Amino acid sequence: MAFYYIIISNVYTNPMETKETKPKCPKCQTGHLTRRAKRPLWMKTLLFWLPIKRYECGSCYRRSYVFGTYSTGNPIG
Repeated sequence: MAFYYIIISNVYTNPMETKETKPKCPKCQTGHLTRRAKRPLWMKTLLFWLPIKRYECGSCYRRSYVFGTYSTGNPIG
């Protein structure tokens, strides 16, 4: 059991120490886009080559698109 804890503690990272900033929700301006949401089928098939990801706000549960990587992405409406 102690060996298992050592392996886990080596790969554990504190979320407060990461440099990623979560984008704020463009709708409510209070929550952060934390959860990934499924994209529609037409977007998966036609726009698969674009780095657009769909996230859900943790406060108002509305879905927004983020263009680019998660740490530097800007919400799109």
